[in-house]
Amino acid sequence: MKLSEEIALGRHLVTPRGGNVFNCAIGMANLAVGERAFTASEHYTKLKQRHPWIMKIQQGSCILCRKEFAAPVELLYHLFDVHVMGMYDGGVMNPGCPQIISFEDFLDRVAAFEPIEQPEPELPVIEVLFEEKVAGH
Repeated sequence: MKLSEEIALGRHLVTPRGGNVFNCAIGMANLAVGERAFTASEHYTKLKQRHPWIMKIQQGSCILCRKEFAAPVELLYHLFDVHVMGMYDGGVMNPGCPQIISFEDFLDRVAAFEPIEQPEPELPVIEVLFEEKVAGH
């Protein structure tokens, strides 16, 4: 399942809140696939196991405010905390943020930076011919 799909599903399991890894995009993604974590570190570890690309060092910036990031995970929590929940980086509420986006727009933006999934390779079909041996024949 793609990360954006996990978050979309997980939002129905908790009340989304910024600045809290248990109720943020990462927490929602983990809950959606049945992962339970009790620390922030566990949440990041479980996310990285399913989506290793999320921690890959890759320079980029937020299209809304041009803040620079070194890995997609940083952009993920920045978009959610700052541009969906209206918080300054660091957890302070910022109700006047002019760059607030909807949850659906957030999911679209996450989907835009997810890697394109490669289709599962088709396994070759191997026909096995056998004779059934019946006792007495």
